[in-house]
Amino acid sequence: GGGFDDPNSLDRGDVHDWSVWHGRKPFSDFTERFPRFCSEFGFESFPCLKTLETFVHEERDMNPFSQVMESHQKCHSGNATMLYYLAQTLRYPFSMEGLIHASQWLQAEAVRTGVEHWRRNRGRCMGAVYWQINDCWPVCSWSSIDSEGRWKALQYAARRFFAPMSVTLKPEGNGYAVHVANERRADFRGTAVCIIRDEAGARLREEIFEVLCPEMSSCQVGFILPAEGEKLPILQVILKDEAGRIVSENEALYTLPKYFPFGKAKIEITCNGREISLTADTFCLGVELQAGDARFSDNWISLYPGETRALTAAREVQEKDLHLIRIE
Repeated sequence: GGGFDDPNSLDRGDVHDWSVWHGRKPFSDFTERFPRFCSEFGFESFPCLKTLETFVHEERDMNPFSQVMESHQKCHSGNATMLYYLAQTLRYPFSMEGLIHASQWLQAEAVRTGVEHWRRNRGRCMGAVYWQINDCWPVCSWSSIDSEGRWKALQYAARRFFAPMSVTLKPEGNGYAVHVANERRADFRGTAVCIIRDEAGARLREEIFEVLCPEMSSCQVGFILPAEGEKLPILQVILKDEAGRIVSENEALYTLPKYFPFGKAKIEITCNGREISLTADTFCLGVELQAGDARFSDNWISLYPGETRALTAAREVQEKDLHLIRIE
């Protein structure tokens, strides 16, 4: 139990952690602390473009520092803080659509970093609740679902990093520790397949670790080091159960996305009612698929060259209505 004598004690009760966002600390700052339960933390993003258009009616006002945009932002210097973090991590997008996409990707990355760290330290850290789930009006905020019910990147990401089974990569020295978190009431047996890829996403080599993660626990299952002269440009990890089914995926880049040499991608889209397939000819990060207000079985995903990713829409969509945007 906690108390009012030291309400943010890391050793008892719960804490609110705003070092990231209000404190403008890097996302990695979450990994420096081990609370018993983090009951409030978060990161802002812009609402989806169609929601933004419900209150921004002039083209000249489609700017984060216009009067109408600032009136729909109730965090002091909130828009400036989003751009501060964007400058640390991504290249500057030269459109409002690109800025919205970048802000939502950053929001998902910030919250993911905290949750994955705390799940790796289950036993010491027993829970996390991010601020916030939704909005009551169109606004730039910490929500993962905007006021019109449209899912931001964080809502899709939360289904992955809060899933009962989760695999994560923890940077250590010049390598990565591979961790599995098991929130189920049954032991998990399977494999963690670590794929080292080049900057275009082509496979270089892979390592496979056997996994036995007891119920309601977290454990390190392996460690990946670069081979001599290797950078580990892209490290992908896939957690599979004993039947070979994929239950969780994750990845890490050897450098910040703003320094990563993303190629000019050609992404083929096939659509058959609700079933959609995406195939890219090079590595793509943060791919968002849009089709009006349709939701998908997954979104904001990575694509690897020659590997098809299948998604399912919540309703039938037309190929002509599909639109893609990604981190560049």
